[in-house]
Amino acid sequence: MPRPGHTHTLVASTANAYQRIGVDTAQTITLERDCVALLLAAEGQKIYIQFDDSTPSATNGLPVVAAAQPIYAPLGRLANANSTLKAIGAIAGGFLHVTQLA
Repeated sequence: MPRPGHTHTLVASTANAYQRIGVDTAQTITLERDCVALLLAAEGQKIYIQFDDSTPSATNGLPVVAAAQPIYAPLGRLANANSTLKAIGAIAGGFLHVTQLA
């Protein structure tokens, strides 16, 4: 959670601060330079995510469960370089909602 007195803003207005991504196959989302936290939500089914450039799967990734509360994920890094988030659905037909926060 953010520290008391600290708030987030959306990443730069020119960026895709919010994306709804189909994850029938593995997808790579490039995070903006000023992104320091994410809000993640699954629609339709469970989705697996990975931050280390490996391919996410049921045995290699953090599950984001559909119909559950969104996940707040602080990235724990200084915003000094682009990084990526990889995602894939457990079965076809799911979407991942990604909101990048600065």
